[in-house]
Amino acid sequence: EIHGEGIFIEFNKDSIEKWINASGVKELSKLYEKSYNEYCESRQWSVNLPRNAKYVMMHTFAHLLIKEMAMFSGYSSSSIKERIYCSDKMSGTLLYTGSSDKEGSLGGLVELGEISKIIKLMTSAFENALICTNDPECSSHVPNGDALNGSACHSCCMISETACENGNRMLDRGLVVPLENKERNSYF
Repeated sequence: EIHGEGIFIEFNKDSIEKWINASGVKELSKLYEKSYNEYCESRQWSVNLPRNAKYVMMHTFAHLLIKEMAMFSGYSSSSIKERIYCSDKMSGTLLYTGSSDKEGSLGGLVELGEISKIIKLMTSAFENALICTNDPECSSHVPNGDALNGSACHSCCMISETACENGNRMLDRGLVVPLENKERNSYF
């Protein structure tokens, strides 16, 4: 039995569809899907669900919020985990913490889920994602071969691998916030 708390954020399906069908995002989405398939095939893994720009955006969004939540919730960023719900029928992220003891909840995440606080948290996370200490190097990355990340590194997007469902792969802050020369690709 696990005791804990979490926040679930569901994305608007219509706005995601409109965004994913924009020309630049559509091309980037195909590149992510191709890179992910090649990565899995090279390790002889089966691909159950495609990983495209929609997944990458939601995954990066989760990482940016986890980094920000750790500052205000009382939990370390390695204690806050993610679950990405991404398919034709689902578009959401669950950010949660859990423990097997009865003291598994500090109450910090639930409090951050209040609308006034989550908006401030998202605004701060997006502002922090606009610039990385490793720019312009970080912002110029594109997925290819074993490098499944776009504009993402340990300074801006990556979290503890134990908290990430995909081992810090399939991240790109350029799909979340407008980066220089990639303004049209951002969802927000």
